[in-house]
Amino acid sequence: MCFAAAAVIGLPTYFLTRDLLGQSFSAIVMVTLMVPFFLLAVYEKDGMPLEKIIHNIILVRFVLPAKRPYMTHHRKDDSNPKQEEVVRGKQRNP
Repeated sequence: MCFAAAAVIGLPTYFLTRDLLGQSFSAIVMVTLMVPFFLLAVYEKDGMPLEKIIHNIILVRFVLPAKRPYMTHHRKDDSNPKQEEVVRGKQRNP
């Protein structure tokens, strides 16, 4: 599928720009347009294809929050109001 998409994108580009840009530069443009499709078809790391790797990178960098604070809720804090004041830094003077 990806090889066919590369051929559909690359070959017409080469033939349409060959007279305008010259053979060498048209070949470079064609290869540059075809490389991402070849990478999608061939590249695999740790059993994951490239599109899943890119999806994970986008999730980590842009979608998910960068800092995840560690927050807990202790039942002990709710049982004693005096303890709650001490925890919050509002200790009463007797």
